[in-house]
Amino acid sequence: MTVEFPSLCYRHTIVDTFDHVDSAIIVTNWPELKDYFAINKPSIPIIDCCGVHPKVDHSIGRTMLKD
Repeated sequence: MTVEFPSLCYRHTIVDTFDHVDSAIIVTNWPELKDYFAINKPSIPIIDCCGVHPKVDHSIGRTMLKD
């Protein structure tokens, strides 16, 4: 099942569905996504603070997290 969420612009790439997200989403300063993900639980990590992981990209949008 494809879950849609507000488009994310990350490094000139627009992401419209979880099918295209292979890392995590930072929502620290993005209230609309915080509210959206509070209701729609994704299968990928949602980060709501800075410095969670050493490789976190602190910009708004996707972040490359490695196991």
